[in-house]
Amino acid sequence: MFVELWKNDAKLLKSFQGRSAFTTWLSVIAYRVAAREFVRRLRARAAEAAKRPKAQDTRDGEALELLERLPEIDRRSIVMFHIHDCSYREISGRLGIPLNQVGMVLLRAREKLARILGRAPE
Repeated sequence: MFVELWKNDAKLLKSFQGRSAFTTWLSVIAYRVAAREFVRRLRARAAEAAKRPKAQDTRDGEALELLERLPEIDRRSIVMFHIHDCSYREISGRLGIPLNQVGMVLLRAREKLARILGRAPE
């Protein structure tokens, strides 16, 4: 911040006219310098993010492809529970399966997905 005051032959420091307390004027300067730096960093991050390939899109596509290999009821149960945060009751109603079987459907669906991924079920 003090570097800003001394830049360009102390031009900013010379602009102090004494209409307010020096500390108030200095606080405003510090705020403006910090705000400018914050905006600069945000823009730099946005530019950097725009340059990078979208790895998340790739992972999402791969996940959808793996889910497509599951039978429909298994795929829908996993998506409803893990993505849409549906309760067992909601899953039961939407899929037309008894409430007490939802947990088992989810368990078997996860096991099938683990086999597709080449991992042993936990």
